[in-house]
Amino acid sequence: MKVSSYWNKKVQQHPHGYMKYRKLFEQRTELWESPIDGIMLFFEGPVASDFYALLSEFGIHHKYCRNKSMYDQVFSLGPVRVFQRPRFTNIPQVMIKLNPSNAGLTLEQISHWLDLICGNIQNVLVYRVDFKIDMLGLETSECINSFWCSGFRKFDDSRYSGETLYMGSRRGKRQRVVYNKTKESKLPFVLTRIETRERFKKGRRLTFNDFCSTLITYNPFEGAYLVNVNSPDFQFCLKKFGKSIIENSVIKTLKSLSPYQRTALVKVIESDYRNNNIALVYQDQLNKWLNHENQMRSISSRKGGCA
Repeated sequence: MKVSSYWNKKVQQHPHGYMKYRKLFEQRTELWESPIDGIMLFFEGPVASDFYALLSEFGIHHKYCRNKSMYDQVFSLGPVRVFQRPRFTNIPQVMIKLNPSNAGLTLEQISHWLDLICGNIQNVLVYRVDFKIDMLGLETSECINSFWCSGFRKFDDSRYSGETLYMGSRRGKRQRVVYNKTKESKLPFVLTRIETRERFKKGRRLTFNDFCSTLITYNPFEGAYLVNVNSPDFQFCLKKFGKSIIENSVIKTLKSLSPYQRTALVKVIESDYRNNNIALVYQDQLNKWLNHENQMRSISSRKGGCA
C-alpha cells in the first residue's frame, strides 16, 4: 500500500492504522495529479464520532490556531484538516480543508473523508476551491509574460517580480495566480503552477455532491491562454494598431490598448492554434484524474442542493 509523504508523521509511522483506514489514506493517483489543489468546506456539526475514533487510532490531538484564524482549534493530519470552535458568531461550526493533490486522493476518497468527518455529507457546503494545472519545464517568468485571461480589471506582478502573477482580488469571487512551484516547494526540476481560486458566497454555496456533478461541465480556466507573441497574426494585429509588446508582457500590452483594440487582439489570441489553451490542458488533467476507479459512478447518483 502506497501512502503520500505529506501525511503527518503520526500517520506515516502507524502502518497498522493507515491499513485499517485504507480507503482514506491509500495513494491511488500520482502526487499532484489532482487538478484540485485545495478544497474548503463548511459544516454546522457536530463532527462525527468515527472521525474522533480515527484521531485516537493515530494519537492525534487538537492544536490551537493562530490569532488570525476564524477558529480556535484544528485537528491536522496533513492534507486533511478540521477546524472547530469558531471565534465569531456568523461562521459555521466546522471548517474542513482537504488537499487531494498532495495526498494522491481520488474524488471518491474525498467523499469518504467527508462521510467520516460529517456523518451526513448532504449538509457539507463548498466554500472555496483552488483549481490548478502544472506546467512542467516552463520557466515561471516566461509563463507570466505570455499569460492572458479575460475578466479581470487588476493584476499585480510586482510583489515577487518574475516569480508570481496575481489577477483579481485575493478576497474576490475569483482570482488567478501564476507562481514558481519549483521555488516554493524546493523542487529539483522546473515547474510553474497556474491556479484559479474560487470562493462561493453564502447563498450560492453548493453541496459537495452538487459540486462533483458540475466538475465535468465547468472549466475554471476558460479564456486563459499562454500566448505566442511571435505569431504572425498577433504581430500583424499589433502593427495594425501601431503598437508593440510592452516589457515582454502580454497582459501589460493588452491593458494598454483601447477596448476596441483589445477585443480585436483577444479574438486573434483565441483563434490562433499556436497559443496554448489552458482550458484544454486543465480538461485533460481533470479527465485523467476522474478516470481512476470509475469514481464518478458512485458520486453522481447522489443528490444535493444549494444553500
